Amino acid sequence: MELKQQVLRLVLECIERLNEQLPEEMRLEVAPSAHVVGAHSSLESLSLVSLLVDVEESLARDMKLTVNLLDDGLTAVDGPRFHTVAEMVDWVVKVHG
Repeated sequence: MELKQQVLRLVLECIERLNEQLPEEMRLEVAPSAHVVGAHSSLESLSLVSLLVDVEESLARDMKLTVNLLDDGLTAVDGPRFHTVAEMVDWVVKVHG
């Protein structure tokens, strides 16, 4: 399986785990088009941080990839590097590609 597919699968699994903890109206769509950041996202800040930490830890544990989604991905000087799941996956692949 190519890197992009592996990262996407892992991120979607992290969303499923997060959704188990959230009320139905706050759950994130388990799809590449789901907005994780910005006005179109259903996530509150704590849920977003929880998701990003889970993704970072899962990437490190399962794929031996080190990435800092919060600092390097969201709080970059020129704005967030991603808004959707697909954009997050593309950014991780670009960093490690």
